[in-house]
Formats: sequence, C-alpha cells, structure tokens
Amino acid sequence: MSLVIMSRFRATTFRGEANMVKLVGAAKEFAAGEEGASIVEYSLLVALLAAASIAVLYGFGNEIQYIFTASNTSLGTASDAITSAS
Repeated sequence: MSLVIMSRFRATTFRGEANMVKLVGAAKEFAAGEEGASIVEYSLLVALLAAASIAVLYGFGNEIQYIFTASNTSLGTASDAITSAS
C-alpha cells in the first residue's frame, strides 16, 4: 500500500508507489493488447483439434482393429505357408 502525503507545496510519495504504477500500467497495456486474446484463441483451437482427433480415432477404432487383425491373420497364414514349404 502506498501513501501520498499532500503538503502545501508538493506531493510526497513513499517507496513502492512507482512499482505499483508500473504494474498497473503493464496490466492496462496487456488488457488493451491483443496478445492475451491470441493466446486464448490458439488454446481453444488446440483443444478443438484434440477433441476432433479423439472423436475420429474413437469412431474408426473398430475399423482400425479389424484391419490390424486381418493383417495379422494374413501374415500368420503366409508365415505358416513359408515354414511348411521349406
């Protein structure tokens, strides 16, 4: 907390007030700027992409599992054929 004592001739400020003025100025500049808005927009975009990726993978999960199962079965059959031929 800073105190200002008004004398007859000039205002006297105590230590810490200059730092507080700088802090308030920086906060006002940040609020007026668009950097904060950009960060929020990019965060929302990343969250949306993550949700979409999860939804797509969840939706295609059974089909992907079927492809891997079919590939594994085919490779197993081919491996058995090669082993028995040699």
